[in-house]
Amino acid sequence: MLSIKSMQYDEIKKLNWSSLVLMPLIERHCDYTGEVTVDPTHLREYQVMDKKSIVNGINGLLKDGRLYWSDDNRLYANFYTSYNEQDKKRTYLAHYDILYKGDFLNATSKQMKLMYKYLTSVGSIGDWFTINVEHLYQNKLKSNQKGIDCFYNFTDFSKWFLQMVQKGQIQVKLGDQGEVLTKNSEDLVEKFYTYCEKGKHKRKKRVVSENKLHKIHLRIPKEYNAKNQYQNIGYIRDLQQIANFYNYDINLFSTSKFKELLQVKKTMYNLFEQKGIDVYRKALKSFFKEEGYRLPNILSSENGGKHLKNHIHRYYIMPLIKDMLVGFVKKVSYSLKQQDKSALFESMKDNGYGYNAAFARYYTQYSFKGDYTPALKLFALELHGHMSSLFELKGLDPSFQLLYELISPVYKACREESLIDNDLVRLQEQARLHKEFWRTHIEPQQKSNVKSIYYNWLDE
Repeated sequence: MLSIKSMQYDEIKKLNWSSLVLMPLIERHCDYTGEVTVDPTHLREYQVMDKKSIVNGINGLLKDGRLYWSDDNRLYANFYTSYNEQDKKRTYLAHYDILYKGDFLNATSKQMKLMYKYLTSVGSIGDWFTINVEHLYQNKLKSNQKGIDCFYNFTDFSKWFLQMVQKGQIQVKLGDQGEVLTKNSEDLVEKFYTYCEKGKHKRKKRVVSENKLHKIHLRIPKEYNAKNQYQNIGYIRDLQQIANFYNYDINLFSTSKFKELLQVKKTMYNLFEQKGIDVYRKALKSFFKEEGYRLPNILSSENGGKHLKNHIHRYYIMPLIKDMLVGFVKKVSYSLKQQDKSALFESMKDNGYGYNAAFARYYTQYSFKGDYTPALKLFALELHGHMSSLFELKGLDPSFQLLYELISPVYKACREESLIDNDLVRLQEQARLHKEFWRTHIEPQQKSNVKSIYYNWLDE
């Protein structure tokens, strides 16, 4: 979503027309992290500007810091904000259709800045926004907190403002009890001038006191309140690209089939930020590489989206988190041999260990929800020789205590069964068979309606 804070006047006052038009279009293609998921030239599909103007707009956003390159050469937009249902305060603009098509895209840069002043000041299109005329152009009485100063004077402001009224893009009410001027109003220019004390061939009467300001109420008409035709599609782009890399096309299925999986992605981002997205994408790569051919069969059932989500989460995401935690514990084991425990833990607090603790909490939470016995045995065996380090981590964060309490009984059971030294390979095979059982007994065995449409060069 477009961040309201980033679209307020002081943030966009230096931007050119191309940059202002591009920002909502770019936002549509942002992932939860703010990463821009398409090449900027792809934005020509909206047919609102040519390639040269797109380049000009992108350069303007880069120069102003609204777009930036990460160290690994990814393009990010800092005007994007992820939608959060828990937000009590509105922090984003709705996906109004006028931001993506229609006459508003042909407005001048000054008119667009006025439009965004309105959109960031009201709850919804159709609400009235109250401001003094003198706060809408450069003068000594203009309030920086309330107004804008992209118009040079009253003549410049009224020229472009009244043009929007005449086109029906804006309606204006003259004072608290005055007439509402619309595109159908007769003599609207004269009426506006008269209210603002400007003669037909004279300059506007100079206002020398705050008590003499000319209050108006303006709004974009309710007929422009349509929204959500242009939803964000950036969050599904990585899924499309990864599937395409392995010669599968998810566009053959309804986007609703991936709703549950995308919710997992959003949860991973909300909890772990970029680390969570990295784990999600790595899991997708493994799934499509190993089992992408099964996608039509999984999605063919009524609850196919849920089955896909459960499968990828259980057999790809959770093992990746397990590997990260095992690696972290082993690293702590090595470090404890090199330095004092208190000094090590103090340095870990300074350098940040938070995402490991967060992953430990997440892994523990979901392991308690289902039958993860084979996976937990693997976890325990891979920590052989390092359980003492996991025990020490209990004092660093409560999340590691929960993880220790989860793994420790399993580890003791493995020792009693004499699995520690000679059965890791057999246990890995047991986990694989458990996955196969899930495929053949838990998944619905409906025949897919999708024919063999995938070409895989690996079969040649």
